[in-house]
Amino acid sequence: MPTLEDIRNRVRQILDDTSGDRFSSVMLDTAIRQALARLDERMPLIRSLDLQITTSGRDVTLTGLDHPLYLIEVYILPASTGSMPASAGGSKQEAKTGYSYSLQGTSGSLHFNGTSLLSVGECLRVTYAAQNTLTGLEGATETSLPDAASEALETGAASFACLLRAASLAETYGARAGESARLVEQSKLWKQISEESLSKLKTFQHFEFPAGFALDKWDQGNREAG
Repeated sequence: MPTLEDIRNRVRQILDDTSGDRFSSVMLDTAIRQALARLDERMPLIRSLDLQITTSGRDVTLTGLDHPLYLIEVYILPASTGSMPASAGGSKQEAKTGYSYSLQGTSGSLHFNGTSLLSVGECLRVTYAAQNTLTGLEGATETSLPDAASEALETGAASFACLLRAASLAETYGARAGESARLVEQSKLWKQISEESLSKLKTFQHFEFPAGFALDKWDQGNREAG
């Protein structure tokens, strides 16, 4: 699995800057973060969390979440199900009509609507989308992205790096005329290549995105057509 250093070196090769004269490590790391965030929109990391219910009612505090983006599925499991699959005996809760929630950092709050009530002893199983990790970035010790996503990450980072450098040159006295404009054009090219790679990654996704979440052009076109 690639690390931050691997991606950084690959982006330098893409930008023909292996010596690091034009793109600093700080600039590249910022660009890689931005590209990783774009990947999170298309192919987030899927995590699951089980919580034992100790207080009955409609509200529960979610703890132990790892860089959550949004919830995908929520099941209430009877106390006797143990480690069984949620579909074997759990009650799936519907988003919006069944529950509402808010997330902040590693925790969140969940409120059940309608007739759904939590009972002591039941288990709450939450499946959620989380930010991907890259070894060496933000203290991560493992890379969650599949190898197939490397090209999208690298070219996406190259695109953001060009924009960052273009912005810095625009404020630098004595910069060569037209260099910022050329960087912007390069950024558009790498963004297009990254988007093409991202579109192929749709096959990795097996759930619906929540309302209002970022969609690619293919999805937007279908919605407009419908």
